[in-house]
Amino acid sequence: MATAWCDAGNGNGKATCCIEPGRRQLPIFRKYVAEYYNARRLHSALGYKTPMDYEKDLNKVSGIS
Repeated sequence: MATAWCDAGNGNGKATCCIEPGRRQLPIFRKYVAEYYNARRLHSALGYKTPMDYEKDLNKVSGIS
């Protein structure tokens, strides 16, 4: 069985978490993605914005409320 790994780089080091096979850890991983990765982490590909901020700006430009 494969084990998935996720890294959260913060500039001062890395925090690594192991997601065990199966569905036991999936809700924890999804919460991490929703609360940290999409809400706070800046992405260089998005102009150093969070994915949520980028989506808000894109919706304003596109006229989507």
